[in-house]
Amino acid sequence: MTEEINNQEQAEHRSGLWMRMTCTHRKKIPMKRNLIIVLATILLAACGAKNSNTSSAGSDANSPSAKPVVGDLVVAKNKTGSFAEGKIRSIEGQKANIGWSSKEDPDPSDVDLANVYPIPKADAPTNVKAGDFALANTSSYNDGYWNNVQVTSVSGAVITVKETNDYTHDISSDKVIAVSPTESANIKAMFDKNSKKADFAEKAQKARPVIPDGYKPKVGETVVAEGQLAWNTGQVKSISGDKAMIIWDPKNNSTFETTLDKIVPYPTAAGAAMPAVNDYVLIKMADPRIWEYVQVTSVNGTNVAVKNRSDETNTVKPGEFILLK
Repeated sequence: MTEEINNQEQAEHRSGLWMRMTCTHRKKIPMKRNLIIVLATILLAACGAKNSNTSSAGSDANSPSAKPVVGDLVVAKNKTGSFAEGKIRSIEGQKANIGWSSKEDPDPSDVDLANVYPIPKADAPTNVKAGDFALANTSSYNDGYWNNVQVTSVSGAVITVKETNDYTHDISSDKVIAVSPTESANIKAMFDKNSKKADFAEKAQKARPVIPDGYKPKVGETVVAEGQLAWNTGQVKSISGDKAMIIWDPKNNSTFETTLDKIVPYPTAAGAAMPAVNDYVLIKMADPRIWEYVQVTSVNGTNVAVKNRSDETNTVKPGEFILLK
């Protein structure tokens, strides 16, 4: 009897222990399952994100932060520093290999991704504001090149931009690309440089040649005369009233008409008046028929140091310049 009781107690003990173990195990299963589900969800999300970055469907060109992908039609900086249209053939690291649209660039080349921009679509939002420096397709014919511009105004769907030559255009948002801060600074530097050149030319052209008292040009005389675009060396072909006809290219018999007050004698060293620092003078360019405005930077005896509007320097002597006042 005692033995049966002991056997029964041992059986109940084993049964209870098994039940506790089973319950404990059953409690742990949901926790493990939840952990597995969470990990699986994270992995799937990561894979989805990776796939979205490498999708062949193309980048969202209308997003200001769009990253170009293989197959995108883009505007990129070519070897000459111009921005031209092309297509991304491959991307490796921070370089994109571009197949250029223009026949002038027949060979594909690698471009820093920082200098590659997706071409905006027709419904592109306006991502620029007045004062911004940007790229714009301002050509009336599709040559595949985009110009450096400054946005002067934004009025609804119309964006007005100005090129470095001061030409303005009214264009739509799909013709304008907002650029990186680095490229914006580069474009601004170009505009500043051109503004400096324009200011130089404006001041120089206000000065006039010093014409000897009583001077009147004669037919057949070699003179320097102001044409529509520049001062030119030429010969007086004819004089009628206060005007003269100047032959500036005898080989092609090219002529222009000008007034007598825009004609000065060809300079000689004898009796030449010397300029002062900051004066403007005319000197011959590489083509001796054309004269260029320059500014005097120093005078040392008969040596006159000058610079042109591009800050290129030269040294001239009496007989090689025309003094302007």
